[in-house]
Amino acid sequence: MAVAAGAEVHLGDWTISEDLVRRYLDAVGNPQSIGLELHLAPPLALSAWALGWMLDTLSLPPGAIHSRQELQTHRGVEFGETVQATGHLGKPARRAGLTMVTAGYRLTGADGQPVQSGRSTVLTATSNSPGESPGADRGRASTGESPGARSFDSGAEPLPSVRMTITQPGLAAYAQVSGDNNPLHLDADFAATTQFRGIIAHGMLTLAAISQMMEIHAGQAWLESGALNVRFKGAAYLGDELESYGRVSQASPRDVGTDLDCNVGVRNLRSGQDLITGSAKAALS
Repeated sequence: MAVAAGAEVHLGDWTISEDLVRRYLDAVGNPQSIGLELHLAPPLALSAWALGWMLDTLSLPPGAIHSRQELQTHRGVEFGETVQATGHLGKPARRAGLTMVTAGYRLTGADGQPVQSGRSTVLTATSNSPGESPGADRGRASTGESPGARSFDSGAEPLPSVRMTITQPGLAAYAQVSGDNNPLHLDADFAATTQFRGIIAHGMLTLAAISQMMEIHAGQAWLESGALNVRFKGAAYLGDELESYGRVSQASPRDVGTDLDCNVGVRNLRSGQDLITGSAKAALS
C-alpha cells in the first residue's frame, strides 16, 4: 500500500508464541537463548518482525539495503503476549544515485504502554550507473563509508564474541520467520543485477550476532532493556564467516543497578572488513 511520508499506519497485532520465538532463534543460530527459559522474546526478534511488517505494509522497494538500525526496548515481552505495531515513513532523501528512506515503528502492549520503539533506514539505487552506487565491489561498504577496523580502548572489558556463517538455507529460514523476503537475499538472478553482483545476507540477520553477544554478557537485562544504534557498512555473502566483537565503554551506577554502554560491531573474517559498527546499551539490575 502507498503511505504518505509522516502518516502513521497500523501494521497489525501479533501474538508472540514460543514456537515463533524458537524458529527465529534457530534461524539466527541462537537455539540456547536464555529467553526460552525466561519466556521472553529477544529484542532483535521484535525489531526484525516490525521491519518485516513495514517492508510488506509500507511497500518499501524490492532490493532495498539496510543502512541503519535503531531500537529501544522498554520492557520484556512474554510468550503469549499480544503486541500492537504502528509504523510511519519519513520523507525520502536522494543523494549520489541513492534514495534513503527511514521507517519508524512502535510496539505497544495490551495496556497501551510501549514495549519497544525504533527505526530502520534503507537505501535503494535510483541510478543503474555502477559509478554512482556504493557497494558495487564485493564487500564494499553499502553506505559509502570506508571500511576498516574499529578501535577500542584496550583496557575496556571485552564482550564474548559470536560467530555466524552465511548459507542459503539459513537465509531462507530467516526470510520465512522474519517476513523479510527481499529478493536480494533469496533470488540469485535478481541479486546478480544489483551492485552487489550476488546474494547477500539480511542486515538484521548479521546484527543478530551482536544481539546474541549482548544477551550472553547482560543476560535478562538485555531482554528487558536492550538498545541498539548501529550502521551497516558492508555486505555478507554466501560462505562468509562473521564474528561479533565489542567492549564495555562505560558502566554507570544508579540507585539500583548499572547502566551498561558498549561499543559493538560485526566483522567479516574472510575480508577483515567491519560490516556493522555502533553501540549497545542495557540496564543491569
